[in-house]
Amino acid sequence: MERIGAHSHIRGLGLDDQLEPRVSSQGMVGQAKARKAAGMILKMVQEGRIAGRAMLFAGPPSTGKTAIALGMAQTLGADVPFTMIAASEVFSLSMSKTEALTQALRRSIGVRIKEETEIIEGEVVEMQIDRSLTGATKTGKLTIKTTDMETVYDLGTKMIDALSKEKVTAGDVIAIDKTSGKVSKLGRSFARSRDYDAMGADTRFVQCPEGEVQKRKEVVHTVSLHEIDVINSRTQGFLALFAGDTGEIKPELRDQINTKVAEWREEGKAEIIPGVLFIDEVHMLDIECFSFLNRALENELSPLVIMASNRGMARIRGTKFRSPHGLPVDLLDRVLIVSTQPYSPEEIQDIIKIRCEEEDVALADSALTVLTSMAAQTTLRYALNLISCGQVIARRRKAERVEVDDLRRAYVYFMDEKRSVQWLKEQQGSLVFDEIDEGKKDAMDEHSVSHSGRRSRHSFSSKVKGKFRSLSRPHSDSPSAFVTRDDASETNTLINFVIDEDNQQSYILEEQEGTVSEVHALSLSWVSEHASSVLPAGLQECDDALLEQDNTSWSSAKPTRKDKRKASKGPTSTSTNGFAKNANNAGSPTPTRSAAERILVNRIDSLL
Repeated sequence: MERIGAHSHIRGLGLDDQLEPRVSSQGMVGQAKARKAAGMILKMVQEGRIAGRAMLFAGPPSTGKTAIALGMAQTLGADVPFTMIAASEVFSLSMSKTEALTQALRRSIGVRIKEETEIIEGEVVEMQIDRSLTGATKTGKLTIKTTDMETVYDLGTKMIDALSKEKVTAGDVIAIDKTSGKVSKLGRSFARSRDYDAMGADTRFVQCPEGEVQKRKEVVHTVSLHEIDVINSRTQGFLALFAGDTGEIKPELRDQINTKVAEWREEGKAEIIPGVLFIDEVHMLDIECFSFLNRALENELSPLVIMASNRGMARIRGTKFRSPHGLPVDLLDRVLIVSTQPYSPEEIQDIIKIRCEEEDVALADSALTVLTSMAAQTTLRYALNLISCGQVIARRRKAERVEVDDLRRAYVYFMDEKRSVQWLKEQQGSLVFDEIDEGKKDAMDEHSVSHSGRRSRHSFSSKVKGKFRSLSRPHSDSPSAFVTRDDASETNTLINFVIDEDNQQSYILEEQEGTVSEVHALSLSWVSEHASSVLPAGLQECDDALLEQDNTSWSSAKPTRKDKRKASKGPTSTSTNGFAKNANNAGSPTPTRSAAERILVNRIDSLL
């Protein structure tokens, strides 16, 4: 049974002989510039003039990036190796990331090996098999003829078994490889076509061969470098290819294979076929993988690497830096970037028609119009998924065509992304694990970008490993801060943030990590700067009694080991109350603070 996939309708790039894209051909619709660029690259790949290059398809989701890559694979044919992987496949516990990328690269490089072998080819006239009384040995004779001559061969036990396995009888045209002893059944001779009144559907009639029985024939084998690596790396040889458990292959073995392949090229026995490696969702690779690709692209035996990404300005995985498409700038300098644009309503309608033909679904004209508008409002993938759902609903009412009512019912049953988000907002508070406590957030939360501004949204849990104490009372769009204390690493962090009540998010402005002394000094400078803007007005005019009562908990902090090491190396020194003093005015008394400042400073005492 042949299953229908998301891109099973793609049969090529839909280009003419002049590499001009047709309106709708081979399952491809729209994206004329991207298809033409891919066709130009394919032309150079087929001529063997391009290798070791990189190409990036960048565009929004559902714009045909993967479809163009699969169209390139269909256009290349079976001779040129094409390897398609997802970036997440690289990360595995069984092998390293670089080994997975190396295997993918070498799987995309083919070697066409030519060799001459002696074969015996002809029509079987007679085959005699003599079995001994004990049954231990078998001998026989095989009579083979061509249009010019006839020869009799003596058969041994292994050759008799090979002929019996292929069910060779008189009248069959066979070919025997003298080197390996492999028997190939080419068909049945036309001279014996009237031996039977009825033949099976798989019976094939061929002419009796001409010339001599023994002849030399050139055989071409096309294998990939990875297959050669696996065959030479394990005792079981090629069986490891079917098992899939190849493991890590030593680089010394690969160097020896590269040297041998280079010798075959010089002798004219082999030919290198640079193929194509397609990496989908390439932004999921980390900085180590990108660094490896930079070097691998400059290697002599390197395929054409095609990547696809739907990210804009995104963080490079494994770093804190942001870059276009989630790729480092040095790798972007090495790639040819091809952009894909969103489909127009007419192109969406053509794609839906092609998918209906592929899935054998009859769609009414009104339903096609509704499905096109639905794809424009939601996503193209969601609309294509509703085709088969609508067909199931139509079959329940024993209808041959999918109507608007069927699509409407499927639309009610299955939500798209926008309606799902709206439903979550309506059900806020009734779902399990809906809200996350600010002090107990998941440590796996990472930086992400807010759509309302350039400030980064952050989960406080990555810094709040132990206790924390707020320095101010948070207010909307006003600066706030709190200090964290990690007892395990004896480090402290001052986190300066702003609360946006409209979006219900907290945006971190700055994070400063250090020892107790350093964070005390940072806290004091923050208090001096923001005391007038973050405290309620009632606290600005507090009396001395309240100030004295709130200041009783202010005590001296004992310096930690890190403080002592820091003090012995750095220019800063620690005073008796644990605050850092500048080296220029060391020993000078702490400047007089206002009541508001002293109340703010007092709030971090219980932590630090």
